[in-house]
Parts: sequence; structure tokens; C-alpha cells
Amino acid sequence: MKYQRVNFLIGILSIFVIVSCNSTTPTALPTLTPSPVPLSEINLEPILIISGDLPAGYSGAQIRTTPPEMFNNITNFNNAIYQQFEKDGKSAGGVAIFLFESVDNADIAFQKIVGGFGESGESANLKTTVENISNVGEKATVVTIETSLSGLSMKFTDFAFVRCHAIVHIRMSDTVNADYLTGYGIRLDKRLSELVCR
Repeated sequence: MKYQRVNFLIGILSIFVIVSCNSTTPTALPTLTPSPVPLSEINLEPILIISGDLPAGYSGAQIRTTPPEMFNNITNFNNAIYQQFEKDGKSAGGVAIFLFESVDNADIAFQKIVGGFGESGESANLKTTVENISNVGEKATVVTIETSLSGLSMKFTDFAFVRCHAIVHIRMSDTVNADYLTGYGIRLDKRLSELVCR
């Protein structure tokens, strides 16, 4: 009887030791994250315009990596792309994206672009409305301009926003409907943030 009790206790201890040895906490494997692509190598073309982005009548036209002359004062960027818009076969604005390694340089570029919008005001031949927008990017500004000279009337809307390392400028000629630009901007902002926010 005593012998059976000792064997029973030895059996229990053996099971406890085996279970203890086998129940070590597994070491977590390191998480491998891919290195981000340098901003200078990001291909921006596929995200510029996709189906449903632009209002009726507008379409994407020529794409180039050299921005138009209106952006000559934007410097120190690491990557840039520009795509024209067309409406009824005529040039109707476009979208430009600039990428900056330095967010300080991005902010300087944004201030230059927005500074070019001027201020809200109205005169005999010119009406300008400038406002900040809160639902796109980290900060955004839109300007609508209507002008009439020698019986020729022009209207267009410009929109600029910041997202991480990117500055985006969108212009649509022949419209003062800011909703067209902000709607497109919201979709572009989402695609852009997946590429440039680190």
C-alpha cells in the first residue's frame, strides 16, 4: 500500500515535470516590414485619375513629369507629376502632385501655392472667393475666380492640399463649383496617403 502511494506520487511528479518542460512560452517571430520606397521612385501615374473621379465632361489628358510654368517657384521636391484635364476637346486645368522628403519644404510649397490664390474680394470685373476646407488632407484651401474682360467671361476653381510628404494642386477651368474639386480631392487624397504617409 505504501509502495503504491509512493509510485502514485512519483507518477504525478513525472507528469508535472513533463508538462512544465513542454509548456514554455513560444518566442514571437520578428515582424518583417518592407522598406518604404523612396519618394523619388514612387510611381504616381496610376493614382492620378481613375473612373468616376472627374465631373461629367472632364477627362484626363497629357501626363508629364515637368510641372507647368505656374509652378516655377516650387523647388526642392523629390518627385512630381502633372496631368492636364480636357473639357469638350479643350484644355481645362489639371492636377499636379509634388513629393518632398522634408515636410518643411512641403509646407513652404503649400504656402506659395495658396499665397498665389490671393484673398476674397469683388470688383467690377473680378470676384474671388478663398476658403479653407477641413475634409481633405491635413490642410486645404480652395479659390473660385470669376472674371469678365472685354465681354469675355472666365471662371475657374483652384484647390490645394497637403498630405504627409505631398502637396496637391487641382485646377478646373470653366467651373466655380468647388464641390467638383473637393470630391475628386477626397478620393485622390485616400490613394495618395497609402503611398506617401510613413
